[in-house]
Amino acid sequence: MRFRFARPGYDVRYVTRIVPPNGIPIALPGNAKLRVLTRDARAHTVAAGAALVPRVLNPRCPNLRQVRLSEDFEGVVSFGLGLRYRAGFRVFRLTAPARVVVDVSH
Repeated sequence: MRFRFARPGYDVRYVTRIVPPNGIPIALPGNAKLRVLTRDARAHTVAAGAALVPRVLNPRCPNLRQVRLSEDFEGVVSFGLGLRYRAGFRVFRLTAPARVVVDVSH
C-alpha cells in the first residue's frame, strides 16, 4: 500500500461485519472482525492499476485468521481482519516508507 503523505490517517475498530462500498458484506473466518481504514492511500499503481498488496492473506498466527482488502477507492483503503477471538490491539505508524501497523494480541 502506498501513502500520499508521510502521516496517513487511519481508523481501526472492532465491527460486527466488514461492508465495502458495494454494500455486500465480506466473509471472513473467525469470531471477531477488525476494520482497518486508511486515508490518503492506494493499494494499486496509478498507471497500470496493478495491485500493490494481495487481496487476501492467510497468515499462520494463533489469533489472526485472514486479512482481506475490502476497499481501494479515491484515497481510501480498508481491510478486514478475521480473528479467532476478540483481543486487545494497538496501532502505530512507521516511516521510511510510511505505513500503519496493527498489532493484535494472541
